Amino acid sequence: RCLLGRGLLSDRPSRDIDELTEHLQLQQSLSERLKDVRVLRICRVENPALSSIYEAVKGTMGGTRELDLWHGTSSDCMRNIVTGGFNRAYSGRHGTKLGMGTYFSTDVEYSLRFCGRRDPRVPRMVLLARVLVGASAKGMPEFLEPPYRDNEGLERFDSTVDCLENPRVYCV
Repeated sequence: RCLLGRGLLSDRPSRDIDELTEHLQLQQSLSERLKDVRVLRICRVENPALSSIYEAVKGTMGGTRELDLWHGTSSDCMRNIVTGGFNRAYSGRHGTKLGMGTYFSTDVEYSLRFCGRRDPRVPRMVLLARVLVGASAKGMPEFLEPPYRDNEGLERFDSTVDCLENPRVYCV
């Protein structure tokens, strides 16, 4: 509630018809895909500082790939993500199958597995985030960061994935 009060989250779509349509489509999609889950609320993160950082990083990456991907988290971590963005310092809490980093998935059901289910009375939370995945390499547990993509060791891949042909999980 404090994030709503501070204006960092909005649970009402704007009057913009595209945003309203997106909100309704997301609500319908979640209801169809998650039959055993009750969606309590859909909110939009509205943090201008994080938007500025995202756009600046995007500008340095050139023509990079952006994907809308799911990230499961606990209510405690949600506050940190909304106010400060995704933080690699929390890497490894649920494993490092693809290396150290923040994990995202194309599949909301997969992301729900990482929402902290210790107390069934506490709602689970997933974020649909626009992610700069850029160029990807196959991930490995020992990666502290993505591997180099050039022979000189000057340029790294932007992310790692579970499968290069049809990635389902991304580590950024």
